[in-house]
Amino acid sequence: MAWEDVDLENKTVRLWTSKRRGGNRECRTIAMSPTLYGMLFRLYALRENERYVFEAPGTGLPYPRTTPRIKYLMKRLCEKAGIPFFAAHSLRHFMATHFKDPRRAQKVLGHMNIRTTEIYLHDLGVDRETAGIFESITHGITHSPDSDTEKGPTETQ
Repeated sequence: MAWEDVDLENKTVRLWTSKRRGGNRECRTIAMSPTLYGMLFRLYALRENERYVFEAPGTGLPYPRTTPRIKYLMKRLCEKAGIPFFAAHSLRHFMATHFKDPRRAQKVLGHMNIRTTEIYLHDLGVDRETAGIFESITHGITHSPDSDTEKGPTETQ
């Protein structure tokens, strides 16, 4: 994600996808949660001349997905939270099951076809009380003194 896609003043962020017919890139703008805003605000204040929000040190490029820092991020977060491992994409499924309006879920998930959204809306047997638990865990991680977000954007573990 490039800094030009982050609008701190309006608390929005542009997300890009190329999963469209012909591979065309398309963006959508979403609102930032207070937690995301706080993290991006701190990262913006720490940046020097970086073009990307999460830039690999010395390269001027975003971290590749195969970089261990990115590849094992969810594993480290799950271990830190003391919960079984799950992939980041599972969060999309989890969130989608909480929408009552399929069209709203479609818009938030960025799907062109409602049938794609219906796959996400399928009840996956998720315990809906875990949303509160998930929020308290992530809040604890993102607001702890030794969290990654407090150390700065380029420090590795």
